[in-house]
Amino acid sequence: MCAASDETVQNALEGLSKYKVGLIDHGLSPSQVDTIIDALWSREGDVPFWLTLRNACMHRCSPSQLQRIVSTPLLCTLNLSRNPLGDEKVKIIADEMVHNKTITSLNLEFTHFRLAGVTALANMLGKNSRIRE
Repeated sequence: MCAASDETVQNALEGLSKYKVGLIDHGLSPSQVDTIIDALWSREGDVPFWLTLRNACMHRCSPSQLQRIVSTPLLCTLNLSRNPLGDEKVKIIADEMVHNKTITSLNLEFTHFRLAGVTALANMLGKNSRIRE
């Protein structure tokens, strides 16, 4: 997998600013993840936004980095597909989503987690919700 250049990260952040959609489809370094987090938390305005970090090596990010991404105010769609997150990272996502009421769509396609991750998501969603396979 090729790593995202700093220019790619800046282009995604510019798209996030202008169009309320940020897309990165390359591996990220921990410092690039910090750059994205800082930009997310310094956003101005009250318009919900979408964030796609597909194939972004998010399994290498720290638990606190993932927690800050998921808890970003006004994040309405989060796509973390094709990141081998594992159960522990999926549990962090589920725990944070309980508090972030703006996320209405979460894509965890091909993220390689097991029963513990599914259980955490099911508990977060409640009895009347459904997890689509």
